[in-house]
Amino acid sequence: MAQPRIERVKLLQTLIDAQKPKKEYVAAGRAAAQAIFLSLQKREKLSVAEVRFAGSIEKGTSRNTSDFDLVVFLNNEKPPSLLPLLPKSKRPSSKPGYPVG
Repeated sequence: MAQPRIERVKLLQTLIDAQKPKKEYVAAGRAAAQAIFLSLQKREKLSVAEVRFAGSIEKGTSRNTSDFDLVVFLNNEKPPSLLPLLPKSKRPSSKPGYPVG
């Protein structure tokens, strides 16, 4: 006989919860990110503004095997242009007041 719907829902929720990372794992990742941030701040050639989580940890969709994606924001640094990676046919047109590169 099939399990009642409530039992199936509880089982499914248990399986989902088992895939979520433990609080200790996330706390250790946050501590590691803080250590990386402090280490980068000590470098004279870098001016680190902040370090943020990205990916599944930031979105809250991580699993117990997820990695920690970090984005490092630097002061006084222009981000690289990705336009050269696009085929010329996909690049935005250059108009006055519209920087292309």
